[in-house]
Amino acid sequence: MEKPNLKDNQYAVLHAEYATGHVLNIDKTKHIVPQGGEVFLIFESKNEAFEYVKKITKENPTIECSIWNAKNQHLATFDLNGERA
Repeated sequence: MEKPNLKDNQYAVLHAEYATGHVLNIDKTKHIVPQGGEVFLIFESKNEAFEYVKKITKENPTIECSIWNAKNQHLATFDLNGERA
């Protein structure tokens, strides 16, 4: 699974099952190799990405999300309990 090539102002969100850590496709189905599927949802701003993951994890407590920047740096992970290190 390759991280996407992002522009400086873009941020990528990765979804996973909270209980198992299994990566999910952007449609929230389990990512199965070699079937593939898109796993990174791209946002045009940091604020958009953070607002999205807060909403998704609140609405879907079985999902956790992590946010990555254009330098492939992990910025944050959110789950049903909020942001974690």
